Amino acid sequence: MPMCISASFFSDKLILHTNLGALHDKENKRTDLTWGVGSEVPLTANVDLIAETYGDHRSRPFYQAGVRYWIVPGRVQIDTTYGNRMSNQNEERWFSLGLRLLSAPLW
Repeated sequence: MPMCISASFFSDKLILHTNLGALHDKENKRTDLTWGVGSEVPLTANVDLIAETYGDHRSRPFYQAGVRYWIVPGRVQIDTTYGNRMSNQNEERWFSLGLRLLSAPLW
């Protein structure tokens, strides 16, 4: 079960996210410790800068950074990110474009 902690600083001008967990590989009979550290920094009312690094204890970590745009504040976002494995030039890089839909509480 992962453990996640998020904290807001400077009246929500910086939000930090951390997580620590484990991933059990039954086939190889091993458990990998996983971790992540991310941030959100609002640039305008509708635009956030996002950055994250994450990985496990057996390999080089990944990073990604991008921009999050609120189409409908509190409900609909578009995320764009660029990422790669640290110390790699082009081997594992990616660019993503995502649509995030947030609903009202269900219960």
